[in-house]
Amino acid sequence: MLRSMTGYGRAEKAINEKVVLVELRSLNGKQFELLLKLPVQLKPFEFEIRNMLSEQLVRGSIECTIIIKQNGATRPTSVNLDLAASYYNQIKGLAESLEADDSQLLASILRMPEVVSTSTETTSDEEWVAYKSTIEDAIAMINKHRTDEGLALENRENRPY
Repeated sequence: MLRSMTGYGRAEKAINEKVVLVELRSLNGKQFELLLKLPVQLKPFEFEIRNMLSEQLVRGSIECTIIIKQNGATRPTSVNLDLAASYYNQIKGLAESLEADDSQLLASILRMPEVVSTSTETTSDEEWVAYKSTIEDAIAMINKHRTDEGLALENRENRPY
């Protein structure tokens, strides 16, 4: 049975206050070549994810994107007060020397790099099991797509003219 190297697979699951989305794309390629885009909390599992993909997809140029969305109300954030104060003092001084309006100063400071950041989270064992299951679902989808396309190619080749 022919199996195409091109395919697409997508899986999405809600896990506690988060939604994980795994998207796989595959194009022709003699070897296994992987472009992997991971959120920070899955970096410790990168090696295991790469192994899962290489063992089950074998060949092709694979692009894997994993996104974890968190409910905004539960997303832990922190404000770097020292950095914000430093920006404030410098920008306030600049505004005064230029006689510029500083009414939107706080809003501007909150958009400055690293003033407000989301806390880095660790992934619990329970979450990892759910994330891994979602990756496996996406792999199953792309493999089904590759098999279906291979059957279509095989049927096209066996058709009399």
